[in-house]
Amino acid sequence: MLHALVLACHESKRRCRMAALLFAHHQVRMPKYLILASLVDPLESPWQALYSCCDHGTFVAIVSLPPPAFGSLLQPFSSHYTMRSSVGRPGRSHKLPVLALLGGALHLYTCVVERKTLREVFSVPPSVLSHVLCAAEQALDGAVAGERDARITYPSMATQLNWTAMTAAREPLVKGVGVCVCVDGKNYRVRAPTDANLQNAHHNR
Repeated sequence: MLHALVLACHESKRRCRMAALLFAHHQVRMPKYLILASLVDPLESPWQALYSCCDHGTFVAIVSLPPPAFGSLLQPFSSHYTMRSSVGRPGRSHKLPVLALLGGALHLYTCVVERKTLREVFSVPPSVLSHVLCAAEQALDGAVAGERDARITYPSMATQLNWTAMTAAREPLVKGVGVCVCVDGKNYRVRAPTDANLQNAHHNR
């Protein structure tokens, strides 16, 4: 009799654990979204507070650009950004300002951030975020293409020789044609200077 009661107790506990696991599995699989009613107005979003603060360190941490560079990029970005509701129809208006769209695109590229976090920071519902981010990425691509400072350029031979001469004048230890940099030996096996202070100066420079 006692053995049967113990077995029944174990079976009851097993069923309770299975029910709890099934409930947790169901909760995980249920889609969860930030609805519009739970978000603040985009003009009062955390991003707007950061933009109004206009702090140099905050801007660099969020979008990897200082405020003056962000403002310079905002003008060409605004000219390239268009949002159309359907083919052949003019763009529909939404509450997101252009500076929030540019900030969202840059924040997505420069930080490891989830879409859910973007919705919280910029107060954007899921149905709007996917559309505006796609358009913002295209506008950012067009804006960067027209910026001279954003282009990838390589120094000419004359510039490299000039750098070599300046490096040799500052530290004449490096010999050779076209040598303008030193490897500190962190990732490569190089011959270190015999002077400990000089070695530290090269490493900390």
